[in-house]
Amino acid sequence: MTTVPKPDPRIPPLVSLREAARILGKHKNTVLKRARAGQLQCARVDEDGEWVFVRSHIEWVAKKEAREDVS
Repeated sequence: MTTVPKPDPRIPPLVSLREAARILGKHKNTVLKRARAGQLQCARVDEDGEWVFVRSHIEWVAKKEAREDVS
């Protein structure tokens, strides 16, 4: 029987590049460009691997950009 480890509370919830793009309402390439420029809190799983983004940061950026669009 395999047991699933409990999530580590020190690690914030993460989302994939695709999910980050959906939350931000941007194309994946735009989000990737911003990630590489250091504009988004994210990490690359390994050198050839997937990007992961901190969900709360992506949601904060989306809200901030939505407010700026209204102004």
